[in-house]
Amino acid sequence: MRKVRVLFVCSGNTCRSPMAAALFRKYLEQKFPDYKDAFVVDSAGLYALDGSPATKEAIEIMALCEQTDLTEHRSKSVQQGLIEESDLILAMTAIHRDELIEKYPWAADKIFTLKEFALDENSTGADPDLDVMDPFGLGLDAYEEACTELKQLIEVALERLVELCEEQGG
Repeated sequence: MRKVRVLFVCSGNTCRSPMAAALFRKYLEQKFPDYKDAFVVDSAGLYALDGSPATKEAIEIMALCEQTDLTEHRSKSVQQGLIEESDLILAMTAIHRDELIEKYPWAADKIFTLKEFALDENSTGADPDLDVMDPFGLGLDAYEEACTELKQLIEVALERLVELCEEQGG
């Protein structure tokens, strides 16, 4: 079975995209264990400083709410190789999506916001309704809110991806 490579992208790769990747892995294993080896999941940031840890709030909220450990996460910046090897790129905001498409126009057909993909909406341009809220610097409550939003979107996106895999025979 060919592995589907999913890349989550945010700004600094210290909160939203690593949280999304961790949630994807967790719910994949819990809800679709037969598909746990069908996906490779990664995250990166458009403005990331390579090697930074997840924010302390992201680590804390993922441990408290999701029993998921982000302490080993280290940020990395979006590079052409990551874009090339990814089958699906899910950005946290419309601005991230648009910036990725501008920089990598040849990959535009595989770049969406997470909300677009999960909700199967077609949209162009910067639309704040397609954004996952950025909790950076806003405290633990904001991280919990972002985690809840990501969880809902990841569950829907994962169901959609598994359906697409099944339709394609594996």
